Amino acid sequence: MFAQVEVEVTEDPERLLIALVRYRPGTPERQVSSFLEAVWISELRLPGLDVFNFLAEDGHVELESVTGDQSSGYFISLHLVATEGSAEDFENSAADYETPPPVTTDAPPTKKRWLRR
Repeated sequence: MFAQVEVEVTEDPERLLIALVRYRPGTPERQVSSFLEAVWISELRLPGLDVFNFLAEDGHVELESVTGDQSSGYFISLHLVATEGSAEDFENSAADYETPPPVTTDAPPTKKRWLRR
């Protein structure tokens, strides 16, 4: 779905993480928003506080989000900008990255939850 993913850490509590990504050309902004929401919920969301907002325009989607755990005081804030990419952005994107071999442990496998409430 994405190419040219750039993520940086900042000292700004309203934007601890900032990201810039390019999405596949021709993908509706609504679909990009849904995909980003699913990634946020499944990968970054913490129990407790969870707020996110989208701004979608032609060729551009922004996600501003905050999640946190009140009992520990830990929180993450994110400002992500997704812009429509070009076909060239995705031609060799899979070949550019090597998938690392899986890590083997003695721990039992865990079940991945797609939606946490």
